[in-house]
Amino acid sequence: KTRIAIFASTNATSSEGLFQADLENIEIKFFLCNKPDCGAMQRAKDNNIKTIFVDPKDKSREEYDQECMKYLDEENIDFSVPGFRSSKRYFYGGEVSYKGFKKHAPYLFALMQEDRSGENIEDPDQDYDYDSRYYGIGSRGQITNSLYYSIEGIMEGGRSNPAAGTATDGTGLAGPPDVEHIDAWAFDASLHYSFNVITHPNLSVEYAFGTGDSDRSAKVVTTTPGNKEGTTDRNFLNFGYIDTGLSLAPRLSNLQMFKFGLSMTPSEFIKKRNVSLNTNFFLFRKDKKESEISDNRAVQPQRNIGKEIDISVVWKIFSDLNVSVDYGRFYPGGAYYYDEARDNVSVTILYQF
Repeated sequence: KTRIAIFASTNATSSEGLFQADLENIEIKFFLCNKPDCGAMQRAKDNNIKTIFVDPKDKSREEYDQECMKYLDEENIDFSVPGFRSSKRYFYGGEVSYKGFKKHAPYLFALMQEDRSGENIEDPDQDYDYDSRYYGIGSRGQITNSLYYSIEGIMEGGRSNPAAGTATDGTGLAGPPDVEHIDAWAFDASLHYSFNVITHPNLSVEYAFGTGDSDRSAKVVTTTPGNKEGTTDRNFLNFGYIDTGLSLAPRLSNLQMFKFGLSMTPSEFIKKRNVSLNTNFFLFRKDKKESEISDNRAVQPQRNIGKEIDISVVWKIFSDLNVSVDYGRFYPGGAYYYDEARDNVSVTILYQF
């Protein structure tokens, strides 16, 4: 079944058609309202549907959205597979590198991912397996004494299950659609330049790209809603890590990222090297403007996702004790319906023994 939640603040009269239609493949999980006594609350109770009240008082738009998203997660809506909290996947892979060059290290790799998560409560009308294959080529090395590079390209293939659509078996009932091929790719390249002067500043620039799919107007990480039935799935979905910021931190799906960094050791001015400073500036854009990214608040059909600045300070107090403070602020662009900045602050204490 397709699970939906209804957000309302008045009478929710448009939802009455769902009740009257009695659709077998639709399940209304709950009504969420910002007014405790609105007509929508009573309408839900009359139809034996759970109601949730989220008070918007003293909350910014972003804080209110985050509160609502918490209920979506708890009610198994964002992650469409039944029993999504339990995941079982098998990974097989290998890498081959060539050591014959003095300053360059080219390599090839392959990674296979098999989805064996299954469904906790079988869904007869929808399959959810996502079996992906990744083939990559890249190189890391040194261009000059102070200039370093890395470059990598990845092609993703495999099979994914599209969202169930209209019936194709002639019975009038929707059945699981056939699997579709995955044809996606990603690219990442960076340059780092080190200055041999006091504070040892390092400048870096990076570009990363992951393809999107114009059919995925909603989620980039779920089956329903997901890829359209009868079309190739061109959305790149990665399982590895790439630094995409502290605050937004999107997946490399339907994404272009430009990153500019500066790091230094300012404590060298007092002849110590125990405090380091790192700053990064990000620009984010969509590949397909009509589709979302992993942050499902970027719903507007605009390419400009926004920008972000991150600052990190690391203090090496002793040889075995580090303290770091990290701050990131994301400024939404035209892909969002609001323009309030989003902040992320973290403090880490690392003791090695």
